[in-house]
Amino acid sequence: MRRPRPFAVLATAWLTAAGGGVVSAVGGQDRPCRSDPHQAARVSEDTLYTEPIFSPDGRSIAYAAGLWPALDIWIAGADGSRARALTDDPVNAYQPRWSADGTGVVFASNRSGKYQVLSIGADGSNLRAVTPASEFDDDEPDLSADGERVVIDRTGTAIGRST
Repeated sequence: MRRPRPFAVLATAWLTAAGGGVVSAVGGQDRPCRSDPHQAARVSEDTLYTEPIFSPDGRSIAYAAGLWPALDIWIAGADGSRARALTDDPVNAYQPRWSADGTGVVFASNRSGKYQVLSIGADGSNLRAVTPASEFDDDEPDLSADGERVVIDRTGTAIGRST
């Protein structure tokens, strides 16, 4: 599988002094961006970087990157340095969300054939299912402030399921 190239700056947003608008620096180019925090950015012709989210302490960024539809979960320093993949699958992994204590990330993946929510340690250890593989798609995970609960978006229809 072809891996995304490391980069100097993943995405940095700041308020401009004059207009107060958000500006995003991706791949060394400044450009205005929408207020949508999940806006995707193509840094190269074939690699997609999307859904960056700061860790609770602000020192790291988790994001999805790769060749669609096989994105992986990555972590980098807040300045884009030290980028490393947490997942390395031929399937899609996206929508990373940090745990409250910053020691792990939950994300959606279709490694079971349907989307389900998984968690992994920030060091790449302890990959586990948060929601079971089922006939439904589970994605859009978000953690409660105390890290004890996960809310998800569940879609799909139980076709051919007997009760």
